[in-house]
Amino acid sequence: MIELNRAANQYSQEAVGFAEILVQHAPHETRWLKYAGLDLDLKSERVTKAIDLVLDRKAPVILHLELNDYEPQSEMIIQQLGQLLARYPNHDFVLMHMAQATPEEARNLVESHASVHFMTSTADAFASFTVAKAGTSHKAQAGWINLFSAPPDGAPYKGWLADYLPVLEWDERWKSLIEAHSDRFVFAADNVFGPHWTKRYPAKLKLWRHALSLLTDKTARMMACANAKRLWKLEMACGS
Repeated sequence: MIELNRAANQYSQEAVGFAEILVQHAPHETRWLKYAGLDLDLKSERVTKAIDLVLDRKAPVILHLELNDYEPQSEMIIQQLGQLLARYPNHDFVLMHMAQATPEEARNLVESHASVHFMTSTADAFASFTVAKAGTSHKAQAGWINLFSAPPDGAPYKGWLADYLPVLEWDERWKSLIEAHSDRFVFAADNVFGPHWTKRYPAKLKLWRHALSLLTDKTARMMACANAKRLWKLEMACGS
């Protein structure tokens, strides 16, 4: 906690907020990262102290939850999350990776708590490729969700995105929820490793530009820009 406070004080003038608080993270074993994983809950001392620090600085609390990868704990985590949101109804909370939630879980949270938001990081067709590798030498999260229709069989192959975009559709359960609550969802790419910034990044942006074009203009602007601008008080224009 001393280190957290020191870093917060050191970078408070430059930063617009805080990184995510890891609550759950599946083991990861690839050529880029080896990580034993983390399985905490929202009442653990490590997590509560971090949340208190961010609350004190009046910044959005970003939580890293993996409800699918930790399915046995998901009911408990959702219950604890509801209690946390009820305790701080005027403070913004953002769930990375859509928390790997089902549309029903997300709808219940959104309709019950005005302060909860969902970030779309690792919640598209690219996540499906990671899930497909689960159980092989590539060990990582296997619970990612895809907000859209499934990519073509055999993807990723050369030219798969060109085949996918003309037939890409939103999962109607997610689309209806996002359109009804357009102020609660934030686009994010979650670029972690080098390849995410090279080949994947322009492809991901192309995919999401197309996906956003399938929403109403208002919802697309909110999701792509306005919600992030509001949450983190960013000085940027979101277009008309």
